[in-house]
Amino acid sequence: MNMIKNLSAILVVCLFSAGAYAEHHGHHDVKISNAVVGATPPGVKNGAIYFTIENSMNKDLMILSAETGNAVVAELHEHTVVDGAMSMRQVTSVHLPAKKKVMFQPGGLHVMLFGLETPLVAGEQTSVTLNLNNGEQVHVVADIVMPGDINSNHVSKKGMSDDSSNHKQEGHKHH
Repeated sequence: MNMIKNLSAILVVCLFSAGAYAEHHGHHDVKISNAVVGATPPGVKNGAIYFTIENSMNKDLMILSAETGNAVVAELHEHTVVDGAMSMRQVTSVHLPAKKKVMFQPGGLHVMLFGLETPLVAGEQTSVTLNLNNGEQVHVVADIVMPGDINSNHVSKKGMSDDSSNHKQEGHKHH
């Protein structure tokens, strides 16, 4: 009987330890939804991925970079309005506040794909990996849709962070 109690106690400790490990090390604490990218005609070598990212952890995180196998380079970008003109800038990081959602959407934050290896075809998918400051990677699978279909049906306006200082800016650079 003591052996069964001991085994039960060990099992309980293992389960709690595994749960604690997953809570701190598993990227199920960072969730992606509504990921889309616009289809590109042949010859167009750039695209932008939009999605909602939710940090359900109790601590802030940062997206430090992005990478993909379908383009020469993937960069974190934002659109800004300067003197009435819209411009696009690379950002060095994106702040993910604890227990909040951050929107990557047209006219705001997005992941730019430069030097696409193949056109983005509607009905297919492409992916990008986000590298976080805690060493984790978050895989984003985006549905390729017609550019006119990227709207509130695919990129929800709900849950958008009010913090306009989510990111650090850097001059537009290409590698």
